[in-house]
Amino acid sequence: MGSMTIGKKLFLSLGAALALTLAVSCLALWGVNTLNADLNKVVKVEALKRYLASDMNTIMSDFMAEDRGILVGTLLKDKR
Repeated sequence: MGSMTIGKKLFLSLGAALALTLAVSCLALWGVNTLNADLNKVVKVEALKRYLASDMNTIMSDFMAEDRGILVGTLLKDKR
C-alpha cells in the first residue's frame, strides 16, 4: 500500500463511505416499509376487532337491560 497516492486513498475512502451510505439507506427503507405494513395491520385489523368487540359489548348490555325491564314489568304486573 506504500505506492498508493493520496488521491487514490481519498477516492477509495469516498467509495467506501458511499457504499456504506447506500447500505444504510437500503436498510432504513426496508425498516420503514416493515413499520408501514405493521401499522396498516394494526389500523385495519386490530382496530376493527376492538370496534366490533365494543359494539358487541354494547348490544349485550342493551339485551340485559331489556331482559331486566321485562322481569321488573312482570313482577309489577305491568300489562304493556
